[in-house]
Amino acid sequence: MGSQCLSRLPQGALSILLLVHSEIVLGSYAAAGLVVAVFSVAAAASGPLLGRMLSVFGMRIILLITVVVDSAAIALFGVLPPSPPALFAVSVVIGLFTPPILPAVRSFYPQLTPPGMSAQVFSLDSITQEVVWAVGPIIATVLLPLIGTSAAFLTLGLTGLVGGLLIAGFPLTKTFRLASSRHGLGGVLLKWPVLIAVLSSILFNASYGAAQTGVVATFAATPAFAGLVLAAFAVASVIAGTISVSFQMHRRSLAVRQIPTFVALIIATLSGDPWWLGACMAVAGLGAAPALAVMHNTISSSLRPADAAEAVGWMGSAMLSGIAIGSAAGGYMVDHFGSTSAIFLAALFSASAIALAFGALRVLPDLSLHAGPPTDTSAVPVIRLPRRRVTGGPM
Repeated sequence: MGSQCLSRLPQGALSILLLVHSEIVLGSYAAAGLVVAVFSVAAAASGPLLGRMLSVFGMRIILLITVVVDSAAIALFGVLPPSPPALFAVSVVIGLFTPPILPAVRSFYPQLTPPGMSAQVFSLDSITQEVVWAVGPIIATVLLPLIGTSAAFLTLGLTGLVGGLLIAGFPLTKTFRLASSRHGLGGVLLKWPVLIAVLSSILFNASYGAAQTGVVATFAATPAFAGLVLAAFAVASVIAGTISVSFQMHRRSLAVRQIPTFVALIIATLSGDPWWLGACMAVAGLGAAPALAVMHNTISSSLRPADAAEAVGWMGSAMLSGIAIGSAAGGYMVDHFGSTSAIFLAALFSASAIALAFGALRVLPDLSLHAGPPTDTSAVPVIRLPRRRVTGGPM
């Protein structure tokens, strides 16, 4: 958990740093949101494929290649000319080669933890993700004015390179082998719990992406304050995630744990005062880590280890796709209706995520009864595709 925090720190800082830098260079929040969206969509597309490659080519070689290319592309972004095609092209490379740290590390957990502790481990793991999102915005918004664009992106690239090489150098990374999946690419999404978790992640992170854009626009004159507000969101999430570790997860947990985020975002739209927004974003963070823990534990409790790496890749894709959708839509709302409209859009995404979770209660697992990889006799609801009828007979 500690090593992945370091290796994934650039991912926590990149979205806001790309947004702030691109807005300064291009002069438009809509264009800057598209840069973030292009990066996020590219990373979302590569996530499941890289997760599958971990079992085909081995963890070490995939991690080494992606870490080196991604770090170089991040460093290059800071010295690009103010040209939209150049910014879009390099952001695609950054996204496509985003190292599959989460699928690799989370594949270890079922083998490293005692039976019955899976829920606690994934809750703690969700807290480490929030640490990344807490420190990342602060680093992005502090580095940019202090040391300049080029040095900020170079620092992020070097940080990701060092962290990624540490994980790739672990003996466990070299010896651990994932069994090949028996399903085709995307087959894991035919299990209802997995699909609901992925869709929930898209909507939840779309809410975060739109809110992030609204916060950056609100504090456009003082970007360091935007980083502090987003950090407050993540710190509150860490606190809530730590507390939620001691609570069991039930079928309603996925919906109930997201309610604080929705309520706080709605309240945030009642005033345009920056301090009011900051306080509301801190409250909104109370639903983040607890809800993400349920999503990831739903994945781990619905799939056998052979399919887990790809599924975690899909969850990473869902997160990045959600941020891409929220950032792009939020940028459009800011340019046309003001920063508060992006916060309201974030609340709508959050409401959709809660509605989806309540509507899917019948197919979600009761994690209070069983958490962790399913046994061979475990029943997991599967989406039944209609079979095509074959007409005609032999000639």
